[in-house]
Amino acid sequence: MRILFYDPNHADYHVGSVFERPLGGTQSAACYLAMELARRGHEVAYLTGAAGNQTIAGVECLGRGFLRGPAIARLDADVLIVVQRAGAAPALRGLLPEKTRLVFWSADTPNQSVLGPLHDPREQAALDAVVTVSDWQRRQFAAAFPGVAGKLAVVRYGMAPAFQALYPPAAPVLPDKPWPPVLAYTSTPFRGLSVLISIFPEIRRRVPGARLRVFSGLQVYFVDRLAESADARALYDACRKTDGIDYIGNLPQPELAGHMRGISMLCYPNTYEETACISAMEAMAAGCSIVTSSLGALPETCAGRARLVDRTGSMEEFARHFIEATVEEAQRQRNEPDAEEARRREHVDYARRTFDWSLRAAEWEMFLLGLAAGRGPAEF
Repeated sequence: MRILFYDPNHADYHVGSVFERPLGGTQSAACYLAMELARRGHEVAYLTGAAGNQTIAGVECLGRGFLRGPAIARLDADVLIVVQRAGAAPALRGLLPEKTRLVFWSADTPNQSVLGPLHDPREQAALDAVVTVSDWQRRQFAAAFPGVAGKLAVVRYGMAPAFQALYPPAAPVLPDKPWPPVLAYTSTPFRGLSVLISIFPEIRRRVPGARLRVFSGLQVYFVDRLAESADARALYDACRKTDGIDYIGNLPQPELAGHMRGISMLCYPNTYEETACISAMEAMAAGCSIVTSSLGALPETCAGRARLVDRTGSMEEFARHFIEATVEEAQRQRNEPDAEEARRREHVDYARRTFDWSLRAAEWEMFLLGLAAGRGPAEF
């Protein structure tokens, strides 16, 4: 098949950027998927706002010169996958060959502004399929956008390949996890960092010597550090002023994977409804215990391999319960080392076999071949 990925955000990146700089979850996922589909023998192109054209890992990376309609039509794709931002489908449908299946791929919740155009009947009619990343997200989309309910399919996310290689089969996990424990926060700042900063002093009081490393920023959204909002900068300053917290910022995923090997726990008091959670997937593969909330698709992503704190009560209750859960999970590492080694090893094995992009690419291939053959998304 000839498969074209198109990012309407027009950001300046290509598939190789995922190894070189921080990228958001959707862009990272699309890069890994494009490379895996090329590895499986498909002709794959990826259109972004990059300055020029080049071929990387078998993927034809096309820059802003191809943003004009006739150039897109000449690519003669069997499938065009629009990444993250809705609204381009009607115009694309008028340019593409009749054979081209038009797919929209989203990992956002329906209330996000980038999905507003999905309410438009013209956008709905132009799309052949809408791919979500969890059953939870598919249910939200079906309720919010009933016009595409029959076009919804679920193909889940994977994790960065760098995490796949951290712990080969049978390799021990716990020797890499220090005591006192080192906790990590690896999501964007607005998804719960303020909560964690406020409760960390109490966690550290109850687990003396515990440290927190914060790998968070807005560079994943192509925002320069100097251009970040005052609210975000205030959070980073609060990290630097809080005893035991090391603010590091966004890192490319291969570099982050190296850091996560020495992390004991992903501590993520999430206040945002995740449609899937790559941070949790990668923490699992890194042999970390996980404490997070029960919001959105986190129970689905973690599949019983995380401590989920209920988020239905007040923020004060949530914070109190989160502290208790974090302290209890930290103490298991020291008090139950044999059981904890076995538990974390099972979590690593689960992540390696479940969140592998080669597996995801095979699922996408089956889905796209079905679409090209005229089968509807519901048949996937």
